[in-house]
Amino acid sequence: MKLRPFATRIRPGFTLPEVLATVLIVSVLAAVAIPLYNGSKTDAEDKVCKSHLTAIANAESKYRFDNGSFTTTGSALVGSGLAEFPKCPKSGQEYKLTSDDTSKTITISCDGTGKHTANTKTITVP
Repeated sequence: MKLRPFATRIRPGFTLPEVLATVLIVSVLAAVAIPLYNGSKTDAEDKVCKSHLTAIANAESKYRFDNGSFTTTGSALVGSGLAEFPKCPKSGQEYKLTSDDTSKTITISCDGTGKHTANTKTITVP
């Protein structure tokens, strides 16, 4: 059995340029992915809020059809199509209901801080 001299022996492992290239690629991918993730989270919260506003509007329409007037309390809508009264995904507060019986409209809004674009919906009934 013939041994090779120390200088010609092949050592396993990565070289410094290979490690630096890998770190560079991972950091570029992270720099691209993090803003995309933050934007998609905001879009998802807006869509959840719009869904909540639509559900509240439908429950309010059912309540008005059954009782002849709007309600401004969320707990009254729980029996009219809502399992529970939802909260705004951004602020964590309950939605506010403001009705106007003369114009037959109700406005459903979030906390009103304008944290996202989907924070108000107005419905009009005949």
